[in-house]
Amino acid sequence: MIEMLVIAMVGAILLAVPVMLVIYRAVGNLIDWVILTFGNPEAVERLKRERGWSDGGRPKT
Repeated sequence: MIEMLVIAMVGAILLAVPVMLVIYRAVGNLIDWVILTFGNPEAVERLKRERGWSDGGRPKT
């Protein structure tokens, strides 16, 4: 019985890690979008410079 509980806990942790990474990246993208959409020009330029984006807002390749 205790083995099943341990297996369930380990499985839940292994499932939670990728889910949390996806949520973390999505929130980061949401914050970037809000700055690019509603931010003042200085904040937009600073974000583009920090991210290494071109003037079009797309990542440089």
